[in-house]
Amino acid sequence: MTEEIKLKIRGLHSQGEQNEDTIEVVSIGKMYETEGTLCIDYEEVAEETDEGVVQTAKCLMKIGKESVEVIKKGGNESQMLFMPGQTTYTYYSTPFGEIEIGLHTEYIKRTEKDRGFQLNMGYNMEMNQSFVSHCNVEIEVEK
Repeated sequence: MTEEIKLKIRGLHSQGEQNEDTIEVVSIGKMYETEGTLCIDYEEVAEETDEGVVQTAKCLMKIGKESVEVIKKGGNESQMLFMPGQTTYTYYSTPFGEIEIGLHTEYIKRTEKDRGFQLNMGYNMEMNQSFVSHCNVEIEVEK
């Protein structure tokens, strides 16, 4: 069964106390389960041109018992896998080429709510084998 959901993703990326960056994405998506994995299809703004044209990325989030995978297709493609206690590697495609990204996931915590759930994740990100930032992400799914 497919359900329409409201998805809110908030991320805090920090490179120390003086250099923090917060992002927030709000989208409407579809949630369904397949083979024991909860899947969420949604779109997010990937880029806005100088002429005001908005380009979107199609996203698929797969939430398993011990992992979260995020697949983005569009201008900046990526496939990120988060698994607590493990470092996973992926390539982030940009118009200028690919960048190797390492994700060391510290934790994934899921909290059930009345009309959905909340996921909290903490991980360290590196690019080309150099530390970039510590990230905390909160994902709220409302049915």
